[in-house]
Amino acid sequence: MEVSEKEMSETKGFPLYMIYSSWSLSAITDFLQPFGGVNYLRILCDYKTKEETNRTLAVLKTETYQALVAAGHDKRQQDVDFSITPFQLKPSHFPGRDKSSKLFVQVPNCLRENESLVRQSLLCKFRELAGWGIIPDASWSIFIPLESRKHGHVRGGCYISFRKEVSMEAIAFVKICINDTYWTEDVLDEDGNEPASTKRILRRKTPKARLRSKSPPILLPAKNPALRPSSSLLI
Repeated sequence: MEVSEKEMSETKGFPLYMIYSSWSLSAITDFLQPFGGVNYLRILCDYKTKEETNRTLAVLKTETYQALVAAGHDKRQQDVDFSITPFQLKPSHFPGRDKSSKLFVQVPNCLRENESLVRQSLLCKFRELAGWGIIPDASWSIFIPLESRKHGHVRGGCYISFRKEVSMEAIAFVKICINDTYWTEDVLDEDGNEPASTKRILRRKTPKARLRSKSPPILLPAKNPALRPSSSLLI
């Protein structure tokens, strides 16, 4: 699936930003509080060395970013190790010509015996993305291949597809947001909502989400999960 240059360059309206700072995530969170707070922070690591960089992915309200710009924090200030800019998508964030718009999310071995938990966790996380304005609510479908329908054992991973009105840009942002984050044990109530008393347990990190290849076809059968570095994160 090809993506036009226009689609690659238009990132307005998405609440995703890049922060440049050597501060800890807790220090960045405290710094952002007077400007309106933050929904999500994740340190980006070097692609080759896997070491932490001074770049942090952030999901903020537009009003928070505007307040930061008004205070001059879109540029590095003297004695303030902080600057922020809108996140810019690159061609590598989009699927190649041999890829579709579906995402593949691998499930860690420790969760593969509970298809219900995997589905509930995914539902919580995509609802959170919708709440942040990255994708429309209920615009996704989750397909979980099973090794055993009797026991609900998951076979490897899950496939996420999106409605036609979801742009490739939005899907690229979803892929960026869920990469290298954590699975959690989230329990939904009978109405599909997460109770305020939900107990979350950190699980293994999820490998990078992949865009599914169009061919050959593959037939083999996670309320605030990303607010702090010590809390539960998006899968």
